Amino acid sequence: MDRAGPPWDVSPRKARHTGGGSPATAVTGPGAASPVDDAACTRALLGPCLLLLLAEGSGHGYDLVRRLNVLGLAVEELSSVYYALKRMETEGLVASAWEASAGPARRVYELTADGQSALEAWSERLSDFGRLIARFGDRRRTPTG
Repeated sequence: MDRAGPPWDVSPRKARHTGGGSPATAVTGPGAASPVDDAACTRALLGPCLLLLLAEGSGHGYDLVRRLNVLGLAVEELSSVYYALKRMETEGLVASAWEASAGPARRVYELTADGQSALEAWSERLSDFGRLIARFGDRRRTPTG
């Protein structure tokens, strides 16, 4: 997993900037709502969140989108979820099979053993990241002399 990392990697070694302006800002200029690119944050966390949800139980695309929203990760582009699932399947992190339903057949995804290992690695990485965020918040709230 540590070779080059997945495309949703949040580590600095995979940081990429494809838009105009500063990589740290998505919305710039007067009256900008936020200097933070919420879509980039969602993309960075989509893979590990999908791994987590699939560890809790298999699911099809729309079900996983619903569960992502319940988790607190708002996905605006459904295609990004399917793209991530397809990429993870190619990498052997998830497996899928067609399942009959009352309506059209659905592709149901489940976590593989490699996916479980990737989830463990992400859990450690995100725990470290969570501690960094906590330190950031503590320092931001503490006035400096």
